[in-house]
Amino acid sequence: MASKETTFITLFRTQVLPKVEIISLLVILTGLVLYRMEVAEHQDVLLVGFSTLAGCYFLTGFMMVPLPAKSKTNSFAFTLNKLIFIAAAVTLIGLLFILLSLEGGREMLLVGCGGLAISLVSASVLIAVQSDNLIILKSAFIRGFLLLFLGIYFIKDLSIL
Repeated sequence: MASKETTFITLFRTQVLPKVEIISLLVILTGLVLYRMEVAEHQDVLLVGFSTLAGCYFLTGFMMVPLPAKSKTNSFAFTLNKLIFIAAAVTLIGLLFILLSLEGGREMLLVGCGGLAISLVSASVLIAVQSDNLIILKSAFIRGFLLLFLGIYFIKDLSIL
């Protein structure tokens, strides 16, 4: 009999999602190169790449985080993990909308970056108070900071605020 986490979910969390994330990042890079070269098909490539990565981050937020046996973590860290990944997904869709010149991109970017900023500050405090929380928040923290800086660049570049 399987443990608490089923075999499929374990496989999905450890094998499928990380590979989908890498592939979608490569698709995004390809789309950005096509965008810079002004190839007409760049929109389709960017749409697939950004949407897939946003979906991947959204699903990652709801995956179980394996913990060592004697770790003392705060239950709020699990909530922050979800919030960071969901805000990252919203930020990615906002970036996609801005790159494709669709309506609502600025608003989504502001909401996503705002959510990331608040969640990352809260996560920093939680990690400072209890270092075992880093086990839960490490992956979300790294991805969240990278997307926050990218989002801030676009907000500054577009003079949204």
